[in-house]
Amino acid sequence: QAFVLFGRDVRHASRTARHFQHLFVGGDGSSVQADIHSPQAFEHALHQAVDHHFFINDVSIVSYKMMNEDSLKVKWTWRDLTQEEDDLLMSEYVKDNRDTNYMRKVLPFLQTPQQLASVAYVELQHDMFEFGYPDVCLYRWSVSTVFDGWEAGVFKSTALSSASDCQSTDWTKLHLNAIVVIALAMGSSALILRKIARTVRTLYEMKYQRYQE
Repeated sequence: QAFVLFGRDVRHASRTARHFQHLFVGGDGSSVQADIHSPQAFEHALHQAVDHHFFINDVSIVSYKMMNEDSLKVKWTWRDLTQEEDDLLMSEYVKDNRDTNYMRKVLPFLQTPQQLASVAYVELQHDMFEFGYPDVCLYRWSVSTVFDGWEAGVFKSTALSSASDCQSTDWTKLHLNAIVVIALAMGSSALILRKIARTVRTLYEMKYQRYQE
């Protein structure tokens, strides 16, 4: 049963990772990254990730709840390795009709193409709960939408995700412990079968010796 549950969770995590790729990066989720070659395409991709963060349940058939519904943390690294971060506020974003004007005010690298060319790395952090029916928390998700621009002339965008079981402290440790228990049980079973085989062999040899006599 533990192997069945483990396999089910692995398949679910794989499907959901593709789903996040579709939500925050675009496409059908089959590709692990998307290449962005223009300032306009970058702004569009960033806008989509921001909008889907604040209104994820409008664009997903899975029920999610953001751990911080009112803001979105954005971190960026300039090419001189200086790091900055700021929060996009949902209230201000909605007040701006969910447009990019508010984003340009908060994020300096969107103000001009020259500023964007000076950016090497942008990361958006989405932490959320996944709910099943009836309104039961199934998983905690940590998702990062990354725009990697270290290579000149292109931003490579992708969504990195990890999951924890809502009913346990750590998703990985939960199933690792289950596998360890199964492995120990299988090892014990192997020792028992080996002992039985030796006993049967001994009895057979004794019977054969008596027959020879």
